[in-house]
Amino acid sequence: MNEKQKRKPTRPAQRTLIMRLIGGGYLVYLAYQMVRELTVSSGTRNLIQLSFTVLFFTTGILLAGWSIKKLMLREFLHPGEIESEAEQETGNDQNS
Repeated sequence: MNEKQKRKPTRPAQRTLIMRLIGGGYLVYLAYQMVRELTVSSGTRNLIQLSFTVLFFTTGILLAGWSIKKLMLREFLHPGEIESEAEQETGNDQNS
């Protein structure tokens, strides 16, 4: 097997997940604000605005949902934990 195939995916830090959750929530908020502006614009501007509203909403929901899932399942690096230490612990558990 290749070296890249053997390695497990890295776990993000807890603060990274929290920042992604905040960013996803903000994108959903922006999409909500843009919906109210759709009635004001018309033509090409309306189509562009609608496209970005859908993009912001979809990206925000996916980002926030993924972050919530990782936080609830506790699939993150705890503060002060180093990725190599976490891999050693899981490696020792598998060898036992």
